[in-house]
Amino acid sequence: MPILVTGAAGFIGSHVCHHLLSRGEAVVGIDNMNDYYDLALKKGRLARLQPHKDFSFHQ
Repeated sequence: MPILVTGAAGFIGSHVCHHLLSRGEAVVGIDNMNDYYDLALKKGRLARLQPHKDFSFHQ
């Protein structure tokens, strides 16, 4: 069963996703992608998560 991570594009959320993926967990990440923080940073974090076959993202 996949684990849901909210704020997956944020600093903490992206690190949580990486950790869970490294343990072999399936992860569903969600983030509203608001511009409170730099969107380029959020998109970069997601780009590093997207190659994992067990990661999916929903905005």
